Amino acid sequence: MKRKCEYISVTDCYDNDAQSVAVKILNEKYGSRLSDIKTYIDTEYNKTYAVFLVLDDDDRKYVLKKARIEPELYSYLSVFRTGDPVPKILYHEKVDSSSCWLFLEHTGNSDLRSFGLSAHELAAEALAVFHSNHQVNDKPELPELYSLKRCIDKNSKFLDQYAHENDAPDIKELLKISNKIFKMFSNQATTVIHGDLLSMNILYNGADATLIDWSACEKGCYAQDLGRWLGDIRHASSDGWIDKAWEQPILLAYYRKRSELNGGNWKKWNEFEMEYQYSKKLNYLTIVLSHLRNKWEKSEWYSANLSALFSNGM
Repeated sequence: MKRKCEYISVTDCYDNDAQSVAVKILNEKYGSRLSDIKTYIDTEYNKTYAVFLVLDDDDRKYVLKKARIEPELYSYLSVFRTGDPVPKILYHEKVDSSSCWLFLEHTGNSDLRSFGLSAHELAAEALAVFHSNHQVNDKPELPELYSLKRCIDKNSKFLDQYAHENDAPDIKELLKISNKIFKMFSNQATTVIHGDLLSMNILYNGADATLIDWSACEKGCYAQDLGRWLGDIRHASSDGWIDKAWEQPILLAYYRKRSELNGGNWKKWNEFEMEYQYSKKLNYLTIVLSHLRNKWEKSEWYSANLSALFSNGM
């Protein structure tokens, strides 16, 4: 497996609460002592996470994370099942009514940005397994998870109001494309999805791919995860998270695995590819609408997403 550079690193932990929780869990649940605790950082974005690498006195590794109860803890306790490509939850402890500590198995320190195509294909197969395990089929299940239908209703109402109050030159085209996307997804079968699947949220240890950071877990169309992962614009320069030449092999790996899990009787390739293309557009649209709704500065990244939304391919 060809390695590129590392994007995830660790540094000394100065979070006293995290240290105290780690000491307590190791002592009470495992009868061991804390040897060291480190804070995870993303070197590409210079971002420090509320996620910690915990080592005990027997050199066993764990992950401690400060998370929201909904949807992340809820997903671990009520959604995930045996065989899902997610870290095992070993213990949890509430902090307040909305947040908690998650104590998880350690599945590696390197995310998918550090690996080549074969690791991405394996990750696509892991994603196919997860989606296959969690087809909700439009039943009123998992009410705590945000749904694509609610998202569409919310964005549609906002866009109609925005168009009424603004006379921007591209607003009619934005409305036309948005309505086409919303119509496409309004009748889609429902699957539990990651909701923010980027390469940084997929760990790879040389053998297995693990999907992490379920803070945006929701009910939606399976293709949304693929559209975000493979189509998202990484930087304002319009480069994505993956090599463009990898897109089709990764999609094929996902498609073959889903077909295999469905007894060889899944979607036709053309239908699958169309849903994927629409999902990329939905990702661009969501980013554009977030800028408009929150009145964020219209940066080069915003312009790149708007351009991708208006481009051909749907």
